[in-house]
Amino acid sequence: MFNRIFTGFAVLMAIAFSTGANATVINATLTVDNHFGLFVGDNSATNLTFIGRDSAEWTTTDSFSFNANNGDRLFVYAWDYGSSQSFIGQFSGWNGTLLTNQQDWQWTLLGTSQSTPGSTGSPPSSVNLQSLLSGAQWNNVLWSAPNGSGPWGTFGNIASNADYIWGDDKNSSSAVVVFRSTQLQANDVPEPAPLALLFVGLFGLGLARKYRK
Repeated sequence: MFNRIFTGFAVLMAIAFSTGANATVINATLTVDNHFGLFVGDNSATNLTFIGRDSAEWTTTDSFSFNANNGDRLFVYAWDYGSSQSFIGQFSGWNGTLLTNQQDWQWTLLGTSQSTPGSTGSPPSSVNLQSLLSGAQWNNVLWSAPNGSGPWGTFGNIASNADYIWGDDKNSSSAVVVFRSTQLQANDVPEPAPLALLFVGLFGLGLARKYRK
């Protein structure tokens, strides 16, 4: 009986470890000219979670901390008042820091200037955005400019090598777009709590073997 209890306990600890190691806390800082909503979800955008939105105009950055699973993507719903928007940000918490650039992001067009939420509007719900992105055609980012470029200037709390990015030509009328990141990769090093659970599980297995003798 004692052996079974410790063996079962060890198995549960191992499961907890393997589950916890797949999730990573992401620390994000970003802004969009003019507004945005930040989401995280699976590769196909069929299971999105709303993280938050901008608190003010593009001159103010916003920061968020949230969990992401291995293989997830970030989705930034961005809108302007009449022309295409610039997006800049950094996202850290796994093997390195993801920055806005032309290599790690794609975009898709959702609407023209007539369909923006405007200055007082809100991003869609997670369910509505999932529907909007069903069958979306994702394109490479075609335009970027270094952090510090005018008229936006430098955001000191975003890495100096992050770029402002646009979906296409910054003078076009694609006023509602969604940017999506490359797939996130979880840390190779286990987080402290799951690591402690692993040691407890191994200890339980050791005791089980001892009493089996």
